[in-house]
Amino acid sequence: MKKIIGFLKSCFSLKASITGCIALCLAVSAISLMLTFLRYEITISDDGEVKQAFVYSKTVEDAFKEAGINVSEFDELSLDLNANLRSVKKIDIKRAREITLSVNGEEKKVHTVLPTVAEVLLKEGVSVDEGSLLVTPSDTPVTDGLKIEIVPKVYEEVVECEAIPFDTVKRASYNLNKGTTRVSRPGVDGEKAVTYRVLKHNGVVYEKEAISEKVTKKPQEKIVEYGVVASVQTSRGGEVRAKRVIDCKATAYCLKGRTASGVQSQRGVVAVDPRVIPLGTRLYIETADGRYTYGYAVAGDTGGSIKGNRIDLYMDTRNECLSFGVRNVKVYILE
Repeated sequence: MKKIIGFLKSCFSLKASITGCIALCLAVSAISLMLTFLRYEITISDDGEVKQAFVYSKTVEDAFKEAGINVSEFDELSLDLNANLRSVKKIDIKRAREITLSVNGEEKKVHTVLPTVAEVLLKEGVSVDEGSLLVTPSDTPVTDGLKIEIVPKVYEEVVECEAIPFDTVKRASYNLNKGTTRVSRPGVDGEKAVTYRVLKHNGVVYEKEAISEKVTKKPQEKIVEYGVVASVQTSRGGEVRAKRVIDCKATAYCLKGRTASGVQSQRGVVAVDPRVIPLGTRLYIETADGRYTYGYAVAGDTGGSIKGNRIDLYMDTRNECLSFGVRNVKVYILE
Protein backbone atom coordinates (compact mmCIF):
# COMPACT_ATOMS: atom_id res chain seq x y z
CA MET A 1 0.00 0.00 0.00
CA LYS A 2 2.79 2.42 0.88
CA LYS A 3 4.50 1.60 -2.38
CA ILE A 4 1.36 2.42 -4.37
CA ILE A 5 0.94 5.79 -2.61
CA GLY A 6 4.61 6.61 -3.28
CA PHE A 7 4.23 5.80 -6.96
CA LEU A 8 1.15 8.03 -7.29
CA LYS A 9 2.97 10.93 -5.62
CA SER A 10 5.89 10.58 -7.96
CA CYS A 11 3.53 10.68 -10.94
CA PHE A 12 1.88 13.91 -9.75
CA SER A 13 5.35 15.43 -9.19
CA LEU A 14 6.51 14.59 -12.73
CA LYS A 15 3.35 16.06 -14.21
CA ALA A 16 4.00 19.35 -12.36
CA SER A 17 7.58 19.45 -13.64
CA ILE A 18 6.55 18.86 -17.24
CA THR A 19 3.93 21.56 -16.99
CA GLY A 20 6.47 23.99 -15.56
CA CYS A 21 8.92 23.28 -18.38
CA ILE A 22 6.28 23.80 -20.99
CA ALA A 23 5.28 27.10 -19.41
CA LEU A 24 8.90 28.25 -19.29
CA CYS A 25 9.47 27.38 -22.96
CA LEU A 26 6.37 29.23 -23.95
CA ALA A 27 7.50 32.29 -21.96
CA VAL A 28 10.96 32.24 -23.55
CA SER A 29 9.48 31.92 -27.04
CA ALA A 30 7.14 34.82 -26.37
CA ILE A 31 9.96 37.01 -25.12
CA SER A 32 12.15 36.01 -28.07
CA LEU A 33 9.37 36.81 -30.49
CA MET A 34 8.80 40.16 -28.83
CA LEU A 35 12.51 41.00 -28.99
CA THR A 36 12.64 40.01 -32.64
CA PHE A 37 9.73 42.30 -33.32
CA LEU A 38 11.46 45.17 -31.53
CA ARG A 39 14.81 44.71 -33.35
CA TYR A 40 15.26 46.61 -36.63
CA GLU A 41 17.97 47.05 -39.30
CA ILE A 42 19.92 50.31 -39.85
CA THR A 43 22.42 51.34 -42.54
CA ILE A 44 25.63 53.10 -41.48
CA SER A 45 27.95 54.75 -44.00
CA ASP A 46 31.25 55.09 -42.13
CA ASP A 47 33.52 57.29 -44.27
CA GLY A 48 32.03 55.70 -47.36
CA GLU A 49 32.13 52.14 -46.05
CA VAL A 50 28.53 50.92 -45.83
CA LYS A 51 27.60 48.61 -42.93
CA GLN A 52 24.34 46.95 -41.88
CA ALA A 53 23.45 46.51 -38.19
CA PHE A 54 20.45 45.09 -36.24
CA VAL A 55 19.69 47.09 -33.10
CA TYR A 56 16.95 47.57 -30.50
CA SER A 57 17.88 51.12 -29.47
CA LYS A 58 15.91 54.11 -30.62
CA THR A 59 18.50 56.90 -30.55
CA VAL A 60 21.63 57.26 -32.69
CA GLU A 61 23.91 57.29 -29.66
CA ASP A 62 22.46 54.07 -28.18
CA ALA A 63 22.41 52.37 -31.56
CA PHE A 64 26.13 53.16 -32.02
CA LYS A 65 26.90 51.66 -28.62
CA GLU A 66 24.90 48.58 -29.46
CA ALA A 67 26.63 48.22 -32.85
CA GLY A 68 30.07 48.84 -31.32
CA ILE A 69 30.73 52.01 -33.29
CA ASN A 70 32.71 54.80 -31.68
CA VAL A 71 32.59 58.42 -32.83
CA SER A 72 34.52 61.44 -31.62
CA GLU A 73 33.33 64.98 -31.01
CA PHE A 74 35.06 66.04 -34.23
CA ASP A 75 33.32 63.52 -36.51
CA GLU A 76 30.41 64.79 -38.55
CA LEU A 77 27.09 62.90 -38.39
CA SER A 78 24.12 63.24 -40.68
CA LEU A 79 21.84 62.93 -37.61
CA ASP A 80 22.12 64.25 -34.06
CA LEU A 81 23.11 61.67 -31.41
CA ASN A 82 19.69 62.06 -29.80
CA ALA A 83 17.79 61.63 -33.05
CA ASN A 84 15.32 58.73 -33.38
CA LEU A 85 16.68 56.16 -35.82
CA ARG A 86 13.46 54.17 -36.16
CA SER A 87 12.07 56.66 -38.68
CA VAL A 88 15.26 57.26 -40.71
CA LYS A 89 17.23 54.02 -40.29
CA LYS A 90 20.29 55.45 -42.08
CA ILE A 91 23.14 57.58 -40.85
CA ASP A 92 26.32 58.89 -42.48
CA ILE A 93 29.59 59.38 -40.58
CA LYS A 94 32.39 61.62 -41.85
CA ARG A 95 35.51 60.87 -39.86
CA ALA A 96 37.62 63.83 -38.78
CA ARG A 97 41.34 63.82 -39.62
CA GLU A 98 43.92 65.27 -37.28
CA ILE A 99 46.30 67.50 -39.19
CA THR A 100 48.94 70.11 -38.37
CA LEU A 101 48.59 73.69 -39.59
CA SER A 102 51.95 75.51 -39.61
CA VAL A 103 51.95 79.23 -40.46
CA ASN A 104 55.36 80.94 -40.41
CA GLY A 105 56.65 78.44 -37.86
CA GLU A 106 53.63 78.51 -35.53
CA GLU A 107 51.89 75.14 -35.40
CA LYS A 108 48.51 73.97 -34.17
CA LYS A 109 46.52 70.76 -34.38
CA VAL A 110 43.28 70.84 -36.35
CA HIS A 111 40.54 68.20 -36.59
CA THR A 112 38.58 68.47 -39.81
CA VAL A 113 36.28 66.55 -42.11
CA LEU A 114 36.98 68.87 -45.06
CA PRO A 115 38.45 67.10 -48.12
CA THR A 116 41.15 69.50 -49.39
CA VAL A 117 43.82 71.89 -48.12
CA ALA A 118 42.11 74.88 -49.78
CA GLU A 119 38.87 74.24 -47.88
CA VAL A 120 40.70 73.82 -44.57
CA LEU A 121 42.51 77.16 -45.03
CA LEU A 122 39.22 78.87 -45.90
CA LYS A 123 37.53 77.37 -42.83
CA GLU A 124 40.44 78.39 -40.59
CA GLY A 125 40.53 81.90 -42.06
CA VAL A 126 44.13 81.56 -43.26
CA SER A 127 45.10 83.43 -46.45
CA VAL A 128 48.29 83.11 -48.50
CA ASP A 129 49.58 86.53 -49.63
CA GLU A 130 52.20 87.32 -52.30
CA GLY A 131 55.01 87.17 -49.78
CA SER A 132 54.10 83.70 -48.56
CA LEU A 133 54.59 80.24 -50.01
CA LEU A 134 52.01 77.50 -49.60
CA VAL A 135 54.29 74.48 -49.39
CA THR A 136 51.40 72.01 -49.42
CA PRO A 137 49.46 72.36 -52.72
CA SER A 138 45.93 73.67 -52.25
CA ASP A 139 44.35 70.65 -54.00
CA THR A 140 46.08 68.11 -51.72
CA PRO A 141 43.55 65.65 -50.18
CA VAL A 142 43.32 65.82 -46.38
CA THR A 143 44.64 62.69 -44.67
CA ASP A 144 45.55 61.81 -41.09
CA GLY A 145 48.87 63.35 -40.10
CA LEU A 146 48.95 65.82 -43.01
CA LYS A 147 50.98 68.98 -42.42
CA ILE A 148 49.80 72.16 -44.11
CA GLU A 149 52.77 74.49 -44.18
CA ILE A 150 52.98 78.18 -45.07
CA VAL A 151 56.39 79.91 -45.00
CA PRO A 152 57.74 83.33 -46.03
CA LYS A 153 59.15 83.49 -49.57
CA VAL A 154 62.96 83.71 -49.52
CA TYR A 155 64.70 84.11 -52.89
CA GLU A 156 68.33 83.46 -53.74
CA GLU A 157 70.47 83.98 -56.84
CA VAL A 158 72.08 80.91 -58.35
CA VAL A 159 74.59 80.87 -61.22
CA GLU A 160 74.50 77.81 -63.49
CA CYS A 161 76.82 76.92 -66.38
CA GLU A 162 74.84 75.87 -69.46
CA ALA A 163 75.78 74.66 -72.92
CA ILE A 164 75.15 76.75 -76.06
CA PRO A 165 74.39 74.24 -78.84
CA PHE A 166 76.43 74.72 -82.01
CA ASP A 167 74.78 75.42 -85.36
CA THR A 168 75.28 73.29 -88.46
CA VAL A 169 76.17 75.08 -91.69
CA LYS A 170 75.94 73.37 -95.10
CA ARG A 171 78.25 74.46 -97.90
CA ALA A 172 78.42 73.42 -101.53
CA SER A 173 81.64 71.70 -102.56
CA TYR A 174 82.91 71.31 -106.10
CA ASN A 175 85.34 68.67 -104.89
CA LEU A 176 82.56 66.21 -104.02
CA ASN A 177 80.21 64.29 -106.24
CA LYS A 178 76.56 65.13 -106.02
CA GLY A 179 74.79 63.12 -103.28
CA THR A 180 77.86 62.85 -101.04
CA THR A 181 78.73 64.86 -97.93
CA ARG A 182 81.60 65.26 -95.53
CA VAL A 183 82.18 67.09 -92.25
CA SER A 184 84.98 69.57 -92.87
CA ARG A 185 84.84 70.96 -89.33
CA PRO A 186 83.19 69.43 -86.26
CA GLY A 187 80.91 71.55 -84.13
CA VAL A 188 81.75 72.48 -80.56
CA ASP A 189 79.18 73.61 -77.99
CA GLY A 190 79.72 76.95 -76.32
CA GLU A 191 79.08 77.82 -72.69
CA LYS A 192 77.22 80.52 -70.82
CA ALA A 193 76.78 81.45 -67.18
CA VAL A 194 73.09 81.99 -66.40
CA THR A 195 71.98 83.73 -63.20
CA TYR A 196 68.61 82.54 -61.87
CA ARG A 197 66.34 83.98 -59.20
CA VAL A 198 65.24 80.88 -57.29
CA LEU A 199 62.58 80.24 -54.67
CA LYS A 200 62.99 76.92 -52.89
CA HIS A 201 62.11 75.30 -49.58
CA ASN A 202 63.62 72.15 -48.12
CA GLY A 203 65.44 71.51 -51.39
CA VAL A 204 62.31 71.76 -53.56
CA VAL A 205 62.34 74.49 -56.25
CA TYR A 206 59.01 76.34 -56.58
CA GLU A 207 60.08 79.26 -58.81
CA LYS A 208 63.06 79.72 -61.13
CA GLU A 209 63.55 82.75 -63.37
CA ALA A 210 66.60 83.64 -65.49
CA ILE A 211 67.61 87.25 -64.81
CA SER A 212 70.92 87.49 -66.70
CA GLU A 213 73.40 85.49 -68.73
CA LYS A 214 76.98 85.84 -69.96
CA VAL A 215 78.64 83.90 -72.77
CA THR A 216 81.90 82.42 -71.47
CA LYS A 217 82.75 80.37 -74.56
CA LYS A 218 81.39 80.90 -78.08
CA PRO A 219 80.15 77.83 -79.97
CA GLN A 220 81.94 76.69 -83.11
CA GLU A 221 79.80 75.92 -86.15
CA LYS A 222 79.77 72.46 -87.62
CA ILE A 223 80.49 72.68 -91.35
CA VAL A 224 79.07 70.00 -93.60
CA GLU A 225 80.06 70.07 -97.28
CA TYR A 226 77.76 68.57 -99.87
CA GLY A 227 78.72 67.63 -103.40
CA VAL A 228 77.32 69.54 -106.36
CA VAL A 229 79.38 67.86 -109.06
CA ALA A 230 77.67 65.19 -111.12
CA SER A 231 79.43 62.69 -113.32
CA VAL A 232 77.47 62.82 -116.57
CA GLN A 233 77.75 60.38 -119.43
CA THR A 234 77.96 62.18 -122.76
CA SER A 235 76.43 60.86 -125.95
CA ARG A 236 79.88 59.69 -127.07
CA GLY A 237 80.35 57.57 -123.97
CA GLY A 238 82.62 60.00 -122.21
CA GLU A 239 82.15 61.34 -118.73
CA VAL A 240 82.17 64.94 -117.55
CA ARG A 241 81.91 66.24 -113.98
CA ALA A 242 79.17 68.85 -114.08
CA LYS A 243 77.56 70.99 -111.35
CA ARG A 244 74.34 71.19 -113.34
CA VAL A 245 72.86 70.84 -116.81
CA ILE A 246 70.92 73.54 -118.68
CA ASP A 247 68.67 72.98 -121.69
CA CYS A 248 69.28 75.76 -124.19
CA LYS A 249 68.38 76.85 -127.70
CA ALA A 250 71.66 77.12 -129.68
CA THR A 251 72.64 79.08 -132.80
CA ALA A 252 76.07 79.55 -134.41
CA TYR A 253 78.20 82.51 -135.50
CA CYS A 254 81.58 82.99 -137.18
CA LEU A 255 82.24 86.72 -136.78
CA LYS A 256 85.84 87.27 -135.74
CA GLY A 257 86.89 89.92 -133.27
CA ARG A 258 87.40 90.60 -129.58
CA THR A 259 84.73 89.12 -127.31
CA ALA A 260 83.03 90.63 -124.25
CA SER A 261 85.54 88.82 -122.02
CA GLY A 262 88.49 90.34 -123.89
CA VAL A 263 89.70 87.23 -125.73
CA GLN A 264 89.62 86.76 -129.50
CA SER A 265 86.66 84.88 -130.91
CA GLN A 266 87.62 81.31 -131.69
CA ARG A 267 86.20 77.83 -131.55
CA GLY A 268 85.36 76.95 -127.96
CA VAL A 269 84.31 80.52 -127.03
CA VAL A 270 80.52 80.83 -126.89
CA ALA A 271 78.16 83.74 -126.31
CA VAL A 272 75.76 83.49 -123.33
CA ASP A 273 73.38 85.52 -121.21
CA PRO A 274 75.56 86.31 -118.17
CA ARG A 275 72.48 86.30 -115.96
CA VAL A 276 72.06 82.58 -116.75
CA ILE A 277 75.67 81.52 -117.34
CA PRO A 278 78.35 83.83 -115.90
CA LEU A 279 81.24 84.79 -118.16
CA GLY A 280 84.24 82.57 -117.65
CA THR A 281 82.18 79.48 -116.88
CA ARG A 282 83.61 76.25 -118.26
CA LEU A 283 81.11 74.28 -120.37
CA TYR A 284 80.57 71.08 -122.27
CA ILE A 285 77.96 71.24 -125.06
CA GLU A 286 76.16 68.64 -127.15
CA THR A 287 72.79 68.52 -128.91
CA ALA A 288 69.84 67.13 -127.01
CA ASP A 289 69.50 64.23 -129.47
CA GLY A 290 73.20 63.37 -129.12
CA ARG A 291 73.92 63.62 -132.86
CA TYR A 292 76.30 66.58 -132.62
CA THR A 293 78.89 67.42 -130.01
CA TYR A 294 80.40 70.89 -129.79
CA GLY A 295 82.58 69.75 -126.87
CA TYR A 296 84.36 71.78 -124.24
CA ALA A 297 83.85 75.54 -124.28
CA VAL A 298 84.02 78.67 -122.16
CA ALA A 299 81.39 81.38 -121.76
CA GLY A 300 83.36 84.31 -123.14
CA ASP A 301 81.01 86.50 -125.15
CA THR A 302 77.55 88.06 -125.10
CA GLY A 303 75.08 89.10 -127.77
CA GLY A 304 72.09 91.38 -128.10
CA SER A 305 69.80 88.50 -129.06
CA ILE A 306 71.27 86.02 -126.58
CA LYS A 307 68.79 86.23 -123.73
CA GLY A 308 67.72 83.61 -121.21
CA ASN A 309 68.42 80.00 -122.09
CA ARG A 310 70.01 80.80 -125.45
CA ILE A 311 73.60 80.21 -126.50
CA ASP A 312 75.61 81.17 -129.62
CA LEU A 313 78.40 78.77 -130.64
CA TYR A 314 81.43 80.04 -132.50
CA MET A 315 82.15 78.15 -135.76
CA ASP A 316 85.17 78.57 -137.99
CA THR A 317 83.21 78.95 -141.25
CA ARG A 318 79.91 80.31 -142.46
CA ASN A 319 79.03 76.92 -143.96
CA GLU A 320 79.38 75.29 -140.55
CA CYS A 321 77.03 77.89 -139.09
CA LEU A 322 74.44 77.32 -141.81
CA SER A 323 74.75 73.57 -141.43
CA PHE A 324 74.24 73.81 -137.67
CA GLY A 325 71.25 76.14 -137.88
CA VAL A 326 69.22 76.23 -134.68
CA ARG A 327 69.26 73.23 -132.37
CA ASN A 328 68.33 72.22 -128.84
CA VAL A 329 71.44 71.52 -126.80
CA LYS A 330 72.43 70.40 -123.33
CA VAL A 331 74.94 72.71 -121.68
CA TYR A 332 76.89 71.07 -118.86
CA ILE A 333 78.17 73.58 -116.31
CA LEU A 334 81.53 72.11 -115.34
CA GLU A 335 83.08 72.18 -111.88
